[in-house]
Formats: sequence, structure tokens, C-alpha cells
Amino acid sequence: MRVESDSATIVGRSMEPSICEGDLVEIQPVKSKDLIAGNVYCFAFGTLNRRVAHRLVQKSDFLVFQGDRQPIQEEVSHKGDFFRIIRVLDRRVAPDPEFVLFGVILLSYRENIFLSKNSMLKWPWDRVIYLAQKHRLISHLCYGLKKLNLWNFLEPEVMGLLENSMVEYLIRSEMIDDTMLEVKKLIPEGILFKGAMLRDLYPEKSLRLMEDIDIYVGEDFSQSVENLLKNDFVWDNEAEKISRFYHSANLKFIKTGISVDLHKTLFQKNRFCFPKKIKKEDFTPEFLFVYLSAHCFLHWGRHGQSLLDLYKLLEKEKINFALAFEVAKEYRALSSFLFACHQLQYWFNVITPEFIQKQIPIGI
Repeated sequence: MRVESDSATIVGRSMEPSICEGDLVEIQPVKSKDLIAGNVYCFAFGTLNRRVAHRLVQKSDFLVFQGDRQPIQEEVSHKGDFFRIIRVLDRRVAPDPEFVLFGVILLSYRENIFLSKNSMLKWPWDRVIYLAQKHRLISHLCYGLKKLNLWNFLEPEVMGLLENSMVEYLIRSEMIDDTMLEVKKLIPEGILFKGAMLRDLYPEKSLRLMEDIDIYVGEDFSQSVENLLKNDFVWDNEAEKISRFYHSANLKFIKTGISVDLHKTLFQKNRFCFPKKIKKEDFTPEFLFVYLSAHCFLHWGRHGQSLLDLYKLLEKEKINFALAFEVAKEYRALSSFLFACHQLQYWFNVITPEFIQKQIPIGI
């Protein structure tokens, strides 16, 4: 960071998307006793000849700072000069849309985080919205902008596009609820998985939508299909023909138009070595993490929602990574497990054990 009287130019990308490299920011001297967790400050750190700009995440005997885009925290004493970053005066370089999208989502799940409306200057909204739609993250983008108090500063056109998407999501969420209730009544032994299993990880059910509702029925496959067909469900398009050769059957609930996918196995044959027979108790946190890693791996490039599922799972459960590593090897899903761990660290600042960070994801 280069200080220019009461302003500074940002060097480095550790604070994306709230502050980007090249941004000219306004700064204000502040005493350490007046520092507030959630705000961004610049300060001298270590042996660096320049100040760094990071967010204060904890205030105790030491001041704990962290860049919005970095997984590492640093402890700083209360002594020294601190400057609060008030706002972005000039956004000289537009940030990458990927870091805007994932950055807003990450920050929205932290506590006491505040962003200035100035941080939105020159955000590439057309690309951000395209990526959010592609990765099924529109609702999370809206949720984040509202929680970070940025919603009312959107351009009218952008706000309109997002509001229309949110209306569709809320309507679909209600239809999914109605369909899931009907399926649970008709197939009580079925195991909800993928998105249907993960909705409770999120503060609002509309944040975790699915193209269809996935249910594992195993050996009860034929009977489950028959039960649905007798009760307001119909085959979805060519699903009846395909089901004889495939691992699942896709049916649609007439009353809502929502599809239900009944599964004989968790994956198609030969993709992974997951067990053919599973029970609800088999879904331990480690097993679920490995399974979701494999699912994310198969859909990467259009399924950032799966990566967010893993992040939310880690928030709720204390995953034993050593045990998960062994589970991944057993089910021939090691490369997808390592891939997910590296992606979680890159996008969501999740710190995994050192032995995993050193692994090279080769083979499946």
C-alpha cells in the first residue's frame, strides 16, 4: 500500500472483492482502542516496508486480522499506527467477476462484516449475474448483498434482474416443499440426498434449490416408482425408456411440476466405488463430505452450489479430515476429495490439514 496524504493505493489482491488492486481508498487515523471488528484497516505488519490492508476479525489481547480472500490470519499487537479505510475513492481496475460472486457469498456468512457501497463501483454485473445463474448461486448473491447492506445501492436494472430471479426461486422453493412432503408420505423409507438433504444447512430453504429432488431407494426401486405413478406422478419425458438402462428414474409431480429422481445407487456404474446398499446411518459427516466432493467434481464448471454445500457442511460438522481421506481412498474418490479441498481453500478460505495440502490430486 502506498500512502498519499489521506488516501492510499492498494497493492495486492488479498481483499477482493471489497477492495481491489489499484483502488484508491480514503484512510483515516484511528487509535487501537477504537478499532471495530468487521472494519478494514491498514497497519504495519512484520518486517514489511509497507502497510497491509486487512479486515479486523477479532479484538482481544491481540488484534486478529485477515484478508477477505486469504485463509491465513495474523495477530498484531495494539501498539502501532492504524488507519481505517473509509471508502473506495476510485476503482481503477474492475475485479474478476468470480471473486465478486464468491467474495460476496463468503462475506455474507461471516459475522459483523461491513462493506461500503463504494466497493461496488465498476463491478462487472453482467458477468457476475451470468456466473451466479450458471452456478445456481443467484439467491446467495441476493442474500449476501442484502445482509451486507448493499442491496439498495444496486443499479435499478441490476436490482430488477435479481428481484425477478428471487421471485422465481421463492415460488419454486414452496413447490419443492409441497413435493417433498408428498414423496415422504408415499416413500417413507426413501433417503433424501444431494440438495434435498442439505437444505437445512442454510438459513433459508430458498437458498438451496434443486433441478429435481433426489431420493435413494435402492432395492425398492420398482415398488417406489409404482407408488408414485399411482399418486399424481407421471414419467418425465423419455424417463420410462431410459430407466431400464440407467441408475435412476425421473418422475414429475403433476400438482407442482417438480421432478423427483429415484436412485438405485448413488452414482452410475463404474464412476466411483460407493456402496450399492446404504442406510441413513451410513451418511456420517466424513462419508457425506467425500460423496459431495465426488458430486462436485462431476459437475464442476456449472455447479458452484456443490462447493458451497461443502463449505456449509464444514461450518456445521467437525469433519475428521484424516478419516475422510481414508474414506475417499476406499471409495476411489481421492482425486475429487483433494480437488474439493483445494477449491475450498482457494474460494472460501477453508484451511485443511497440512498433509492434505501437500497431496497432488492424481487418479480417482
